[in-house]
Amino acid sequence: MRIQFALCAQTATIDRTTNRLSIVNVMDVLPVSSFPLLIPNMCFICSIEGRKDVERTVKGFFQILSNDVLVGAMDVPINFTENALARIVLNLQGIPVRKPGNLTCRLTLPSGLLAETNFQVISVGPKEAIQAINPTAHS
Repeated sequence: MRIQFALCAQTATIDRTTNRLSIVNVMDVLPVSSFPLLIPNMCFICSIEGRKDVERTVKGFFQILSNDVLVGAMDVPINFTENALARIVLNLQGIPVRKPGNLTCRLTLPSGLLAETNFQVISVGPKEAIQAINPTAHS
C-alpha cells in the first residue's frame, strides 16, 4: 500500500456524478484568539493506493492528538475500489484543543503504514490577523 496524500480541511465534498473530490479551506495553521476551544468541524481526507491482490475492505485505526495527548480515536473501515484505490473522508466535530501547539490526525493501516498530517494551532490577539498581502507594497 502507498499513501497518496493525507490532509485536514474545513470541509470536503464528493461530486455524485463525476466522483471528483473537492477540498475546501485546507488547514495548515489555525489561528485562534482564546483557549480552550472546540474546533466545530474539520475533515480528515486521505487517499490510499493498494494492491489488486489485497482484501477490498480493511480496518484502520484513526487518532486525533493535541500536543501528543490523545483527544479522540475510532476504527475506520477502508474500502478499496476494483482499481485498488481507497478514499477516506472523515467529518469530525467538536475537537477539543486546550492550548496552542500541534494537532495531529493519524490513520494507522493494518500493515502498520501511517497516513498522518498535522498543523499548528496558534494563539493570536483579537485584533491580529494573517495578511495575504504586504501592507507596505504600493500600487
